[in-house]
Amino acid sequence: MPVRHRIAASFSVLLCAHLHAQPVAWEQLDGPPGGNVGAAVFHPPSGAVLVPGLLTASYANLASAGALYRSTDAGDSWTDVTADILAASPTWSRTQCLAVDPQGRVFAGLFGAGVYRSDDAGVHWSPANAGIATQQVRTLLCDSNSIFAGAASGVYQSNNLGTSWSPINSGLTTLDVRALIAGPGYVLAATRAGGVFKRIGSGSWAAANSGLAGLNAWNFHRSASGKLFLVTDSGLYSSADDAATWQPVPGPLAGIITAHITGSGLALLVASEDGLFRSPDDGANWFPSSSGLPGSRFLGLGASDTRFFVGLNGWGLYASDDAGLTWQEHNIGIRAHTVNRLCVTDSGAILAGTQSNGIWRSPDGGLTWQPRGLFERGVWCIRQSPWGDVFAGNYTITDGQPDGHVWRSQDDGLTWSPLDNGFHASAVMGLNFGAANEVFVSSAWNPGGIHYSSNNGDSWSHLGPVPFISGYGSLRTPGGDLYFGSEGQGVWRLAAATNTWVNLGLDQSQQFAFACDSAGRVFVGNDRNIKGVWRSPGGGGAFQALAGFPGNEGYSLLAAPDDVIYAGTVLHGVQRSLDHGDTWETINTGIPYRACFALVLGPDNHLYAGAPGGVYRTTAPVLPTCDPDVNCDGALNGFDIQSTEEAVNGDYSDFCQASADLNGDGAENGFDVEFEEQRVNGAPC
Repeated sequence: MPVRHRIAASFSVLLCAHLHAQPVAWEQLDGPPGGNVGAAVFHPPSGAVLVPGLLTASYANLASAGALYRSTDAGDSWTDVTADILAASPTWSRTQCLAVDPQGRVFAGLFGAGVYRSDDAGVHWSPANAGIATQQVRTLLCDSNSIFAGAASGVYQSNNLGTSWSPINSGLTTLDVRALIAGPGYVLAATRAGGVFKRIGSGSWAAANSGLAGLNAWNFHRSASGKLFLVTDSGLYSSADDAATWQPVPGPLAGIITAHITGSGLALLVASEDGLFRSPDDGANWFPSSSGLPGSRFLGLGASDTRFFVGLNGWGLYASDDAGLTWQEHNIGIRAHTVNRLCVTDSGAILAGTQSNGIWRSPDGGLTWQPRGLFERGVWCIRQSPWGDVFAGNYTITDGQPDGHVWRSQDDGLTWSPLDNGFHASAVMGLNFGAANEVFVSSAWNPGGIHYSSNNGDSWSHLGPVPFISGYGSLRTPGGDLYFGSEGQGVWRLAAATNTWVNLGLDQSQQFAFACDSAGRVFVGNDRNIKGVWRSPGGGGAFQALAGFPGNEGYSLLAAPDDVIYAGTVLHGVQRSLDHGDTWETINTGIPYRACFALVLGPDNHLYAGAPGGVYRTTAPVLPTCDPDVNCDGALNGFDIQSTEEAVNGDYSDFCQASADLNGDGAENGFDVEFEEQRVNGAPC
């Protein structure tokens, strides 16, 4: 028996080494659907509709990701057309605005990458942004002879289809421009903190705020009657004299915060802090417009020749064929979630914690998805306990107040309940488990630190460090040591042997992720203030920077059972180390973005990643699926015990037959015979 085990072990090690040498590729799973979607724009010459997906690549906007979707069936289904933008600007690909010129060219304004132009109705794109200072373009206007771009640094004009741009800011007292609209011989700019400015011909800008109660102006619309409408922080306004004066529009939108507006003919649609409202008669009368909508946080409105569109935070795109009376989901092909955290349960169910709309669940490997709770919340940790319950934590700002909880599901992620007895933090960021029913939670703000439950989360007590230090990532090692990453106050360790906290340094950073390998080495991922991933020999040993790690962000870490280390970054994709962190390689093929927030190993031994665009899975297992029983027939590595012992004793006849045909079906099961020979120490097969 001891000999037989050594054979099995060497077989397994060689198989693992063989797998590690293989390149890793990813596939995007079909969801979660929807996500954060902005304002749709209609392209009249082709009948196409374009809509941006507003993804995020960093908790602090270190980079901003996005997708651009195109529909040729009025919004019933969508195709991703972001490839050209991603190739040219992989970390600043968020489209914030779209516009169509009279000749049918489409222009896209990006957050951090200026302007892109499409000459084929939105299928292909090329940069057109030379001369725009900040590259943060929020609004575009296509006039008969010029294109105007409103950015965080003012207004720019191009007379050569975006080949070059010139600032035209004379007279603007604020450069934070949010919207542009043209009239006969003039252009209007809506600004933050400066209200409305008007530019006649090629003259200077002049304030046009007569009648406005506030100076935060967000967007314009001109109806079929020629009347101008303006949404502001102080209500909805209209002007019948080309912005010489503004009048508050009476009704439910008077005096409240309004943010988005669109229209078709005399029908209008306005999004406000009190919900969505429609007017069928040029603003004379207003009615609520929420039938069929699952959420109330609106990211953009748009209209085609037949439909109104609304983009919802977390829920994707909805369309109305009756001028806003009723709404239906139209998310086929749209994957605009950023997935912060992932859990693949023992049943194989995938639980995706999104950045803005709770937890989505797929029971079938990513083919179908359903929202399962924590709606309109950002999920920052989710893990299954050794006893089968699933726990999650969120960080959410609700009505200006932090609203974080620990949640528990006892039905494989189908339903969730808050666990607030003794603990209710602003942000719940990390989960770890001990013996049966022991749960450890790390949190940031009001209060921070580690909280502990000995009864499966039914009640909590503060464990430290003292005082309440805000933190993010945490780790409990197999030996019982507890590591806690703080917000600029170092990495802390609670030693199981002494039950005392010790600060291990790294005080100038924030620690988002930890991992521990089979030798007890502890890895910690920092934010951009300190070199990305550091390593400790464990047991309280000092952390040392891993010089070969690219970039300064380690937002997710995974130590696989074979001691391969995986890391998710913001700007350098998914990284892999085969030598305990000494050197790293990028394994991002198949993930269009360079940001990764979550990495987990599923029960199928595939690696799963949470990133902009949803959930990704490796196309092949990263570990043997039935090691040490390759074909799952109960025999070691596919060989029966008798033939294995015969091989050890010098009789290779049965062993060699099993080597070539592992399960006796006539096929070599994808293994090369020569490779099999090498794995049995030179057996003469």
